[in-house]
Amino acid sequence: MHTAYIASEGWENFWQGTEPLGYAQEEHLANAIFFNFVLNVPEDGMTTAQLRGTPWPFDLIMKCVAVQPIKEQLRMYKPRSDLLILKSTLPRLLVEVNSSETEEWPPPDLIRVLLKGAAIVRFANTFLDAFKKKDFVFVAIFMRDSVRATRYTLFQKQNGQAVYYTEKFFWLNDSVDRVRFARQLYNLLHVPVGDKEAKETRAKIGQLKDKILKHNMEFPMKSDCFTPMTLKGPRGN
Repeated sequence: MHTAYIASEGWENFWQGTEPLGYAQEEHLANAIFFNFVLNVPEDGMTTAQLRGTPWPFDLIMKCVAVQPIKEQLRMYKPRSDLLILKSTLPRLLVEVNSSETEEWPPPDLIRVLLKGAAIVRFANTFLDAFKKKDFVFVAIFMRDSVRATRYTLFQKQNGQAVYYTEKFFWLNDSVDRVRFARQLYNLLHVPVGDKEAKETRAKIGQLKDKILKHNMEFPMKSDCFTPMTLKGPRGN
């Protein structure tokens, strides 16, 4: 029902900047159109959805090599996303709406998205038995502007530590692509997770949070240093 709703001809006005608004869709409209699907989060006790402003359930640690002195290079970062789907407290799907007004590419929001996704991929493949073959996949969707969205599928190869991604583009001013986009969200929302995997995931994330807290108590860290960063190659991070 929701996919048919966003495919309806009436929504074209929001993307084309015609009446009733007179301008192309902005972030709050993207939230209203696409993020409504969080109301259909499975009631399985494992899947949760977080909307904009809600911090992730754990911090990330970054090494900011441009910071001096060296002892201050490790920083704590509290991630937030416009939409985040978690399975047993592990992020599985991230959606971000571009907030940058600059035309530079890649924009800072996309860099943050890919770096956060890479951290989750490395964590899952390194510490979770369910993904010991390095087969964890993280999906990030970046809504670049009023008509373009890109799905990034992040993964690792078995013989290396680099995180790679593939891209899939969607035109949001096209009703067919809007349906495809919404279907992607629903399919990812309903990825099954077994009880054993869920229990292990919660335990490992609990250990991660404890280690970060202990380290910060012994060696207090400052907050994040998110200045523009460079990704390694067009498909690696």
